[in-house]
Amino acid sequence: MRRILPAIFFVALTVSSCRRPSGQEHFVRGDGPYTFEIDFGDSLAVYDIDFYTVVDSPDGPAETPLLVRWSKDTVVFTEQVFLPLEGEGRYSREVRAPYRHGVTMADPGIWQIDVSVVESVPGLRGMGIAVSRDGSR
Repeated sequence: MRRILPAIFFVALTVSSCRRPSGQEHFVRGDGPYTFEIDFGDSLAVYDIDFYTVVDSPDGPAETPLLVRWSKDTVVFTEQVFLPLEGEGRYSREVRAPYRHGVTMADPGIWQIDVSVVESVPGLRGMGIAVSRDGSR
């Protein structure tokens, strides 16, 4: 019995580590445009998507327009959204804002999301995207 318990524990640990992660985060440094490849492969899942960044400047606009382009195979659509730039910190602000919540994919798979900052933001370090997946639709 003493030998079988470690084996059972090892198998349980191995099986639980094979689960698909419930989220993805990617950050691209620099001025952009920023390109992200996101796996929306689960057609039964509901996805929440946030943008995040860090702004190393106490001054600057309260928000900035972003041009967001989605593409997969021959499907392409583009939209302009506004990213609020309020955040924690006196000289360096950490910003995280919801982009789309409750998204379901009619065309599952790997999508490319290109994000361009339309107007220059002093101190912008880059752009990040966070995607969380809830498998209960």
